[in-house]
Amino acid sequence: MITTLLSCVLTCFTASVTAQNSRLLQVQIIIRNAESAPLQEFTSPDFAKLFRRGLGEITNASCNYDGLIRAAQLGTAFRNHYMELDLFGGSNIDNEKQSFLFVRSAPIRRILMSATAFSAAFTSSLIPRIRTTKNVDDEKVLIIRESIQHSCEVLARYNISDKPLCRSAAISEMENPSERLDDELEKCAGNDGRKLQFRSLSMEAGLGSAFDGQRVRAVIGPLMSIVSKNVDDAIARDVVVGTKLEPAARIYFTDDYILLSAAQALGVISEYDGRSPEFSSAIAIETWSSSEGFEIKIIMKDGLHKPFKCVASDKFLDFRKQIHSYMAMNATSVQWDEKAAKVYTLKQFLTDVGRETASSIHDEMMSKEEEKWIFEVLLIFVLVLAVARFLLCKKNKHSRITVQP
Repeated sequence: MITTLLSCVLTCFTASVTAQNSRLLQVQIIIRNAESAPLQEFTSPDFAKLFRRGLGEITNASCNYDGLIRAAQLGTAFRNHYMELDLFGGSNIDNEKQSFLFVRSAPIRRILMSATAFSAAFTSSLIPRIRTTKNVDDEKVLIIRESIQHSCEVLARYNISDKPLCRSAAISEMENPSERLDDELEKCAGNDGRKLQFRSLSMEAGLGSAFDGQRVRAVIGPLMSIVSKNVDDAIARDVVVGTKLEPAARIYFTDDYILLSAAQALGVISEYDGRSPEFSSAIAIETWSSSEGFEIKIIMKDGLHKPFKCVASDKFLDFRKQIHSYMAMNATSVQWDEKAAKVYTLKQFLTDVGRETASSIHDEMMSKEEEKWIFEVLLIFVLVLAVARFLLCKKNKHSRITVQP
């Protein structure tokens, strides 16, 4: 035990010394969407009333936790973290505007809304363009493509349809103390729900006991190819004078399938300890430069309330070896970032914040909700701005929100 403790101390000391001579060139962050309603069903009509935007949508102020506010709080946490690491060279993120930041999101409303709230807080005084694709069918990187053949093979060998309410609806609903879950569902969601989710997610993506290398590569290959290219570009900029300026931060908003598959490709899936990623769980791939060469660090933050944790650190070539077998085999088939040409606008975001799904609320509530939706839009936006203002006050700087055309 003494030897283990001494090893940890020496490792931390070495990391501290190395950090003094290192520069953070780039960070790529892969993030799951913020808190959302169950995708397919509610456990009761009472819970359905709490999630006013409907199944699969971002949670709202009537819930115990507002997904947009939590996404903004996460953006603030990441901003503070990377300002401390001097990722932006001592500048405000908005000084160079688009050259500092690139944000890409899956074309699903709950994910796009999460990306917008996060990014507004991350930049503090700039609402960046959220790049996406036309629709789900057009997206080839940030959502999982269903494989009927793989699903049939898995279902033939394993039972992953057990307790569907536990592993889906109850987990989303259990944080609302105003309504009570059925005792059995509450016990299941609290104890085994995320383990069941992890098992289901893993099998669908070809991970775990149902590991299928071809399936995993189909799921995560495009994103790993993009991550690898971005690392190469960051290193090239550090070595070759006059290389084109690229964003110091690239952020990819996705779902739990892709995030878990990314953890597998990066060699850190064990950090989830057999439990599904929390809402807003994030994995950051950092590219560092020092006199000793280039180093890639993997940082995890499993949800808003968990700390930043360095879970892996490899030399550049070792990192390439780690992800090589998970990259797309045909680079020409990858939907590179340049092909995510559609922009999710602030106008659309404000519309979506106020959107109500009629099937999720009782008809007689509609008139009251229509009167209150504008207030909710303003409330959400003011709270996002409040996070930004708090940061600006800490730094004794003042700026105003700028929306890019």
